[in-house]
Amino acid sequence: MQPRGPAAPGLALWTSFFLGNLTLYFLLNWTPTVPVEAGLPGDKAIRAGMLLNLGGGLGMLSLGYLSARWSIYRMMSGFFVLGGLFIMVLGHASKATDLLFGLTILAGFFSLGDLIGLYSLAARL
Repeated sequence: MQPRGPAAPGLALWTSFFLGNLTLYFLLNWTPTVPVEAGLPGDKAIRAGMLLNLGGGLGMLSLGYLSARWSIYRMMSGFFVLGGLFIMVLGHASKATDLLFGLTILAGFFSLGDLIGLYSLAARL
């Protein structure tokens, strides 16, 4: 039985908040570990964590700017899907430092950038 009426969008929103923040938690805790496991020194692993947050900040600013032009619902869906894909690719990255850092920025851009859009969706509900 599926919820109907005003409960359905609310449940979808809070599920998205929960899963988005769970993703944030794991990304912030595991991003330095992935480069170390790939064979990079600790200072570069810390840099990867910094780049993840940089990408997230850029993603939030971009989503806010683009939401004035396009549907926030479609952009949020795209950001969530692309964020998941980049996280999966990041998990299989090799020792190529530039590739690893680029994937980290993109994973942050899409997976952390979409969290700010949830607040906009909450206000619209």
